[in-house]
Amino acid sequence: MRTKPVIALLPVLISFHLAAFAAFAAQPEAGGLVRMAILQFDSLNVESKDDNKGRMVSEFMTTSAVNMGVFDIVEREQVRKIVDEMEFGSGSRNYSGMAQKIGSLAGAEYVLSGSITAYKGSIRIDARLIKVADGTIQAAYGSSCSNDLDSILATSKVIIEKVLADIIPTASQMVMGQSAWAMPEAMVADSDRKLWLEKRAAIRYERNSRFCMQITRNSQGFGVNTMKCDFKYRPAPNLDKSGLFPVTSIQY
Repeated sequence: MRTKPVIALLPVLISFHLAAFAAFAAQPEAGGLVRMAILQFDSLNVESKDDNKGRMVSEFMTTSAVNMGVFDIVEREQVRKIVDEMEFGSGSRNYSGMAQKIGSLAGAEYVLSGSITAYKGSIRIDARLIKVADGTIQAAYGSSCSNDLDSILATSKVIIEKVLADIIPTASQMVMGQSAWAMPEAMVADSDRKLWLEKRAAIRYERNSRFCMQITRNSQGFGVNTMKCDFKYRPAPNLDKSGLFPVTSIQY
């Protein structure tokens, strides 16, 4: 007789628990970084499951994304807890809309999910970038490589670089006279101490602690102001100038 009220309250308790988790997880964008959750990739056949390749790929992508310095990646343990709560509340794993719900509960703007298939010494990685605000697949990526650690790592990094290009504006997209904020690490000095700006440098339209370098597009390249930055530039003696804009003026 006493079990009925508990059963009746179970959906309410689950909803409350998820809401509390969401309040804890949904933090504002950290230092101008784009918050993204990377889910463990599904292994679609026995060979990839035996080697635990799905978790491996998600870990490689997480490392690559963090090293780029423009993403705030949701911790794997936090994602796991959210998934566990969702499975407990639903009683079964419903993949429809799951990525969007995870992203919402984790306070993420984007979720990267996907699958891997291993076959005869090669591996296929397919990834989907989901925009949490509306649940749409913003982009899809697919690539095959040799089934070894170095190849999988390199392919995972390439996919993350494509994600970066799809969701974060760069210096190369700026028009004449436009100003924005970039990270000072995007400015490099060659062996003659001439300064250059990376074309793929991520930009923001409001300054924050990481995007502290103001850049302004002109007809020859970019004018740069790093007066609000502790870090000024990084030396890179062997440069491929095709991926760089010249810095035409500088304020320290």
